[in-house]
Amino acid sequence: MSSMYCHYHPADASKWYCQRCARHFCSRCMPDGDERKKRGHCPICSFSLKYEGAGNQVQPFWERINEFFAYPFQRDPLMVLLLGTFVPLLLPGSWLGLIGSVMLLAVLTQYAYSIIEQTSEGRLNPPAFASAFSGGLGIMFQQMGVFILFALMLAGAFHVGGSMLGGLALAFILLVLPASTMVLALEKNVADAVNPLRLLTLVVAIGWPYMRLYGYLVLLSLAMGAAQEFALLHFPTWIGWPLSGFLSSYFLLVLFNMLGYLMFQYQGRLGYAADIHTEESLGAGPRDRSKRLDADIDMNLKDGHYEQVLVLLEDIVRKHPENNTRVEHLYRLLKASRNIEKLEKYGERFIRLVVDRNQGAELCALLRLLQVGESNFRVSNAKLVLGMLELLYHQGEYRLMFALAQDAHKRFPEDAVIAEVYFFVARALANGLQQWDKALTYLKFIERTFPDHPIQQFMPEYQAMVAKHERLELIRNE
Repeated sequence: MSSMYCHYHPADASKWYCQRCARHFCSRCMPDGDERKKRGHCPICSFSLKYEGAGNQVQPFWERINEFFAYPFQRDPLMVLLLGTFVPLLLPGSWLGLIGSVMLLAVLTQYAYSIIEQTSEGRLNPPAFASAFSGGLGIMFQQMGVFILFALMLAGAFHVGGSMLGGLALAFILLVLPASTMVLALEKNVADAVNPLRLLTLVVAIGWPYMRLYGYLVLLSLAMGAAQEFALLHFPTWIGWPLSGFLSSYFLLVLFNMLGYLMFQYQGRLGYAADIHTEESLGAGPRDRSKRLDADIDMNLKDGHYEQVLVLLEDIVRKHPENNTRVEHLYRLLKASRNIEKLEKYGERFIRLVVDRNQGAELCALLRLLQVGESNFRVSNAKLVLGMLELLYHQGEYRLMFALAQDAHKRFPEDAVIAEVYFFVARALANGLQQWDKALTYLKFIERTFPDHPIQQFMPEYQAMVAKHERLELIRNE
């Protein structure tokens, strides 16, 4: 079974699956999915989704070998390592020492299973040191029960079928021991952990990655055995025994971390779902509901449902006209589909957006789509007209300026801004088209029609510039 990828984002791993639509979704498609409670509804049919967890997107375990070997040297597991290293030196050779050894074994076993459980749930940081003392003797006795039952099964195979059947049974038990550990961590049930059918099902479900991990575990075991033998043979007892304890504890933690990560990586095949948990994710605030709209727009666009996207965007722009991001999305959609009717409906809002962003070229393109001067579209705000004229002037789009400013004094009879509107027209006529007479006509119209406007103080200079065929430039107060 290969990793599944999102239907809409093929480069992103799937985290949700709709059985009704037979589609996989990633986190971008499901921003409103509750990953902690593993609940979500299909954005297409509203059917309850199956949460697949992070197994499809995590780094393969064989690419994390360095992390596994470094894992025990973090604070909490290192404390457990120190227990496994130095506590045996303090135990007496009496029955009290035996009890102490059992308790130490219980602590190591409990912490090892805490590692596999926590890692399999996506919590990649080591469990707290206190967890080594929180489970009592239960998991140790269960593990011992598994070993005893495997030993009885092996003895039975040798008794019934001789060395051939016994050898096959031994090979099978060695092969499924890692699977048995995973099942015991999942089910907390000894019977399941020794059930051949259950173990084979798990091995087959994971497939060849299980065999790859098994190879690593064999190498780990051989390395641990060789290292312990070397330590006991070549070092004094007071060094050899602690070193041997350190090595056995170290490889135990590495092994269980690898098993937990394998479970996490192939969680979907093992019948459960988990996600990567970090301090940031655990402390995350409420989800941004606007991301649901982004996801719906994205999916409908990729499905070719442009009318549905239009409905979504019109609704949000109507409710939140100040949301420039949504206004721009609506503009891009209408422009791409050349929906002139809707462009005219929202035309003034789109124009304000591009003027506020000082996008002269975009304004020209929009005005041509709206057929300014040839259709019934008119801008209803004089200050917006002035902002448009300034952009068009710097773009050299003089014909559009004339169409836009036509009869502005009749459309906005009470607005003093019209004096500035006509001054831009005069500048276009003089500087752009060298039509000096027409430019002078506009200046005289401004002088006559707006006698109280501040521009009047410079009107003689402006008219003199035009009369001399000089560039008509704005004079600013010092």
